[in-house]
Amino acid sequence: MASDREFREIVYHQIEERANGDDNVLIETLSKIEASNRQTFGARMNDLVNVEGGIEGTLNKFRGIEGHDLHPQIYIPFYDKVMERRRANSQSKTSFLQEEPVVVLFDGVDPGDDSEVIYTGYHLNESGELTESNLEVDEEYALNNEVWVISINENVTDEDLESANVLVSYPNVRFNKIKISSHKESWIAGASEVHIKRYLSFYAYALHSTSPTAAAYSSEDAVDDSDGWRIKKVHRADVGKWLTFNWVYAQNWPVRMKDFGNGSIIHTDYFYYVVFEYDAWPTKMRSAYIPDAANSAEFYTQYRSADVYYKIGFIPENSANGWSSSSGFHFTSQY
Repeated sequence: MASDREFREIVYHQIEERANGDDNVLIETLSKIEASNRQTFGARMNDLVNVEGGIEGTLNKFRGIEGHDLHPQIYIPFYDKVMERRRANSQSKTSFLQEEPVVVLFDGVDPGDDSEVIYTGYHLNESGELTESNLEVDEEYALNNEVWVISINENVTDEDLESANVLVSYPNVRFNKIKISSHKESWIAGASEVHIKRYLSFYAYALHSTSPTAAAYSSEDAVDDSDGWRIKKVHRADVGKWLTFNWVYAQNWPVRMKDFGNGSIIHTDYFYYVVFEYDAWPTKMRSAYIPDAANSAEFYTQYRSADVYYKIGFIPENSANGWSSSSGFHFTSQY
């Protein structure tokens, strides 16, 4: 369908909406849009999909994987440059839509920020089937040609990952500025999904117990949860820049308590975290060992990423207003 002019215009329009914060559009979204003949694009897709149930049957296969629904998408790398070429061709009366995009299939296993990675390019034949071309698609090719990447969206999940990104007042505490120093996604994977997993404990994990302990801030921060919470999608152009947006990382902290199951309920006064670049399934889980502030014990957790985390660390409650980080994941904290 990449060669269908009307479909391409719809794809561009949906990307311009930037509903997911990146240069992509969900295939599910496209399937529900009506073409000029009143037929949905999903109905057109049914003719191309050799799966029982058509496009809906295909999308169903991505639901309930490791407890999450996954969302296939079309992502166009370097979309702004694609549009620049489109405007230039329009001015010169050259048909921008004459050459169809090259399609690349991305399995979600991100090799990291590696411009040397090469992918096989595909075209649609007259029957609407993907056929392998002799093109080798790398970052340089994608910079100068239109490429459509079929991949899994890393932003849309079955949890409301934006619910904490609000401006609130005391007693909630927030990152009011952040900066990342490196882009951990390759060109084919898009912007960096900066996520966090959060735990509450004490200066020393074993301060009030016989063994080291830390409480997951929410069910999304549980040790075996893969994604934690999304802080922000950071584009390549924003790497190394301070971004102001006020993301609440702990609500009602002064009344957060830890029940140790022995009748002892104690106020937790240290916030521990691991911040990482999230990659969707099938990327494997990684391990993180977060040391306590006393440097006497470690707390184990997991996160899903192709790369080592940006930062692990802690924030004491009594210093949270003005606490900052100057490495890996840079931030300033504010009550």
